[in-house]
Amino acid sequence: MKRAAFLIALLCSAVWAACDGIVGGDDDNFAFDSVRVTFDSAMVDNAEGLALLRGNMQVDGLIILPHPCHTLDAEYERFGGQLTLVVHATPTSTTCTGELTAMQYRLQTFGMPGGPYRLRVYHQIGTATRTLIAEQNLTVG
Repeated sequence: MKRAAFLIALLCSAVWAACDGIVGGDDDNFAFDSVRVTFDSAMVDNAEGLALLRGNMQVDGLIILPHPCHTLDAEYERFGGQLTLVVHATPTSTTCTGELTAMQYRLQTFGMPGGPYRLRVYHQIGTATRTLIAEQNLTVG
C-alpha cells in the first residue's frame, strides 16, 4: 500500500512538472547588457529576436532616450509559448539636460525548451506606459 501511494505521488509530481513546462510560467536563465551609442537622427526604437541552437535565444535592440541620464534593466518572462521582454529605462537624475541619446542592448536566454514561441518586446521610459516595439514568431531549436 505504501509503495502504491509513493508511485502515485511520484507520477503526479512528474505530470505536474511536465505540464508546468508546457503551459505554465517558467524561468529561463538570461543575461542582459546595454551600452550607450552615438545618437543619429535616423535611429528609431527597434528590437529583433534570433533563435539560436540548443535552446538559446538572443534579442538585440535600440532604445532612444530623452536625455543621457538613464540606466537600463530588463524584465523577461516565458509563459507557455509567449515570451515577453520589457526594457526599463530608469532616470538617474532629475536635473539632466534634455538631449536625445541612444542605448543598444542585448538579452540572451539559455536552456529554453525547443519549440515555437511568440516574442513581444516593450520599452518603458520612467513611469510612462510601456510601448510595444517588436512582435515576432521564433522557433527555438
